[in-house]
Amino acid sequence: MTQIETLRQLFVISSLTICSISDGFIFGQMSGMVDALLEKEDEIGLSTNDVSLIASLINLTCIIGFGLVALLGEKIGRRHTISILTVPVLISYIMVHYGYDKTTFFISRIIVGVSYGGILVLITLTMAEYTNPNKRAICVNYISSIGPSLGTMLGHVLSILLHWRTVALIGLIPTGLSAILPLFWVESPSWLATQGRFEECKEAFILLRGTGKEAEAELKLLIDTTRNTQSQLHVIVGLIFCSISDGFIFGQMSGMVDDLRGKESEITLSDADVSLIASIINATCILGFGVVAVLSEKFGRRLTISILNVPVLVSYIMLYLGQNMVTIVTSRVIVGVCYGGVLMLTYVAMAEYMTPNKRAFYINLISATGPSVGTVLGHVLCLLLHWRTVALIGLIPTGLSALLPLFWIESPSWLASQGRFEECKKVYREIFGKSNASEAQLELLIETEIAKRNEITGNKRNFALIVQKIRSAMKRKYFWKIMILGAIINIYRIAAGRLMFSTLAITMLQELTGSSDILLYTFYVDGFFILGSIFSLFSLSAMKMRPLIFSLGFLGNITLLVLSASIHFISSDSKYVWTIISLLAFYFITVLTGPYAVLEPYLAEIFPLDIKLYCVLLLSFVVSIASFLAVFLAPLMFATIGYDGVFLLNALIVFLCLGYLWFFMPETKGRTLQEIEYFFKNNKFNDLLETNNEQVIGLL
Repeated sequence: MTQIETLRQLFVISSLTICSISDGFIFGQMSGMVDALLEKEDEIGLSTNDVSLIASLINLTCIIGFGLVALLGEKIGRRHTISILTVPVLISYIMVHYGYDKTTFFISRIIVGVSYGGILVLITLTMAEYTNPNKRAICVNYISSIGPSLGTMLGHVLSILLHWRTVALIGLIPTGLSAILPLFWVESPSWLATQGRFEECKEAFILLRGTGKEAEAELKLLIDTTRNTQSQLHVIVGLIFCSISDGFIFGQMSGMVDDLRGKESEITLSDADVSLIASIINATCILGFGVVAVLSEKFGRRLTISILNVPVLVSYIMLYLGQNMVTIVTSRVIVGVCYGGVLMLTYVAMAEYMTPNKRAFYINLISATGPSVGTVLGHVLCLLLHWRTVALIGLIPTGLSALLPLFWIESPSWLASQGRFEECKKVYREIFGKSNASEAQLELLIETEIAKRNEITGNKRNFALIVQKIRSAMKRKYFWKIMILGAIINIYRIAAGRLMFSTLAITMLQELTGSSDILLYTFYVDGFFILGSIFSLFSLSAMKMRPLIFSLGFLGNITLLVLSASIHFISSDSKYVWTIISLLAFYFITVLTGPYAVLEPYLAEIFPLDIKLYCVLLLSFVVSIASFLAVFLAPLMFATIGYDGVFLLNALIVFLCLGYLWFFMPETKGRTLQEIEYFFKNNKFNDLLETNNEQVIGLL
């Protein structure tokens, strides 16, 4: 690497250092501002709660920046995105300098939070992409640790010496430099590769790294890897936002249900009405399972997800404006139908777009971590804001969920099931590459689907074909084995309590603690909720699925029994109330790390490819009714047998489910969808890639 290439990297590093100093300065300046506002300045009348919200709002709104940077960074590149996201921070400093009311301060903090969240992620990502692998760790640590520390210290010192409004104006200097300097960079080679602009990627890479043997090898690896992972990354990001949106539905509804039970003056509802509002999603989602089966068969995976998210946007607007029972219930019916469809399709899509070794990890990411983040976000926002305002905020993740799938390529499995084999080959190779293993799996996928179509199709198409496929499957023992296993898995998921807690969390915590001031309890339990979802990503990577579910499933159930006993013997006004909250938090971190991490991928894997969505539709009749009753009857059960009785009953149901799964649940980690289908039809696994394809097709 020559001197000029070193200087180019050094220029990028210097620019990112100024960005990180600017990020730190935001909090240093805010420290002095918050201190002055707490002293009740004469010029601004703010309560302590107002000042606390001003101080903390950045950390909440930065999640919008995470989503925004994903869109902008993908569309226009790294350097332009940093410049664009920095400009609103300049505006916010001017607003702080001239602001004399809390609305101005709130808006400025929201603007800073969104921009800060995007820049924070992007400067770390950019540093990793621009620097030499041998120097990357040092450089990333430099801009993630030293730079922000310098900025924060500078803000603290200046706030002691000068008025905080003057310090806000000084903040224009590092922020302005952060906006201007990236415009003179070479674009990131990694981003150019993800856009398929491989010639420009080569030119940019050479400008930054030179043409040595190691640099050429790294460039080749970058291009080859990007070709295969780019499409998968689009799908993963889109499905993560879908799952966050799904979780947010229940988090927002928890606050809404709690307020409606408090007999809001603007809406007159009985307890039965509120229970119906809280539970009707779980009943109407069965319609979504049917709708998604029809739409997905016609339009494919990506367009169906986008179509189903649009009515959810309408439902949030109905909630915000609704003033009567009919409007609110109608919005819940709409959400239920769309939620049921999107929920199942996210599992199916992730299973079809991922390789067998990564499938369980990513399915768990979108079935556990994403919904947990969405639910917690809804819970916290409902404690800070009115539930109608939170409904409007729900437009953000749902809108992203509707837009992002439009940029995917279609599922190769769906294309094969439609007989579009040439398109299937092209898309499959774009996603999975052209290795010997992937080519063998592609050949098996196509030949299996051809054989199925030749066996059943004749002159029939579309609905008649599907009916014949289902009738044929229902005559075979393996079909009912799969359906019973699917039913047990869903009963376990309902009894384990995630659905009930997500929907009724605020009410449950208030009654368990005997206090209406539950923000700290919510952060505590929901924090463990998210930790369990994050830990599940590592547990799935480290362990097989059967040992994981039975070890942590048993531990979680024992914890639930102890929690039940504690609630029975410890009163809600006792000083030991934190024992109950800690047991509840530990229970969720256990079941989310183990059982939920295993059960969600199973539901995406066990059904035969050609009738997968229709199997889900048949199973959903039982599941939807059970989910509806679990939420609808929960308040009545809490009032009659108490929380201790409800948790004891749930623990007994889970023990029965664990007993069934011990005998009938196979280990599927690392298996292809065809191998799993083979197991259920033949009661044993076989390495299908080493078996003659004609033999495999006959067995399937």
